Amino acid sequence: MAVPISKNQLYTEILGIPPHDCPPNHYRLLGLNNFERDPATIEVALNARVQLIKNARHGAAAESFIRHVQEVGNLLLTPHLKEAYDGILLQQTLNPPASVPPAPYGLAQPQPAPAPAQVPFPGQPHAYSAGQQPTPTAPAGSVPRATAPAKQSKPRPKLKRTGIHVPVWVRLVIIGMFVAAHGAIYWYAYDYLNKPVNSPTGELSQTQDPATNSPPVGETANTANEQSVSPPPPPQPP
Repeated sequence: MAVPISKNQLYTEILGIPPHDCPPNHYRLLGLNNFERDPATIEVALNARVQLIKNARHGAAAESFIRHVQEVGNLLLTPHLKEAYDGILLQQTLNPPASVPPAPYGLAQPQPAPAPAQVPFPGQPHAYSAGQQPTPTAPAGSVPRATAPAKQSKPRPKLKRTGIHVPVWVRLVIIGMFVAAHGAIYWYAYDYLNKPVNSPTGELSQTQDPATNSPPVGETANTANEQSVSPPPPPQPP
């Protein structure tokens, strides 16, 4: 028949771990030295602990404890998990937590002072009925501190619209006139810049140069011969 047993009894009675080492670290749980590196040694210690707990036959508590011991053994047999655990254990070893010395036998331990009860102000309904958390109240004898009023942001002035409404077609006409005026200005400027310019010096040279206005030499000779070869005038009657 399985006898119920607590976890601390499993540590002390079955595994033989002293009470001041409970709860033990992973190495102490398997009966190993801290930071054991040999996987074979860890595996042998794990199997021995599991068999020792099985022989005790303490029912469901023993089965749960066996699963815990197997998880510890698998952690120490996994390299990256073991490295992480060794770092934590090293920090705990170098910086142990400060322990409070026990009080002498017969002297009662000082109990912490109870928190002051929260009493609602007169006329204030309980916040529990509305599903809200109660507001903390100051203990008796304390002077309440004046809280600074929250700064309220000034509303931005809204832009007022004028009452003049311009129809859409008027806007389109104005835009069309503006575009047409700019187009006319651009066309006039383009036509003025590309217009050919007649040089006045060329016209003066053509009017003043007799060589250019006189006919060719051959033509003058022909006209002279024609004038010399012309028949004489007919005789006049007596």
